Amino acid sequence: MIKQFQSLLYRLLAVVAMAAFVVTVADADTFDNTLMNYQDAQLQASQAPSDLYMMADVVAGRPLMAAGTIFSSALFVVSLPFSILGGNVGDAGQKMVVDPVNATFFRCLGCTSNNDQVYASSVG
Repeated sequence: MIKQFQSLLYRLLAVVAMAAFVVTVADADTFDNTLMNYQDAQLQASQAPSDLYMMADVVAGRPLMAAGTIFSSALFVVSLPFSILGGNVGDAGQKMVVDPVNATFFRCLGCTSNNDQVYASSVG
């Protein structure tokens, strides 16, 4: 019984790790543009995100993005020697640490990074 539970726990951990990897590796601009096209009609009518998007962001979006931020920050540390040799530490830090942190913790709830600036300017 304990072996089955451990096996299930390891499989669940592997799935969560793979999901975090996929979220981190996925091109954020492509995701934002696709989501923006889907939401464009609603966002033009009212700049505030809907309740459904806010709930989805709280339940799935932010936890996955936080895991992706942790994972991409660890990858940044691993890639740091190569970035130093290549002379692009600033670019790597921006894409692998700063951008994920901003997307996870500093955008409005339910907003994409594309419409976050529009919503923030309309609110005040």
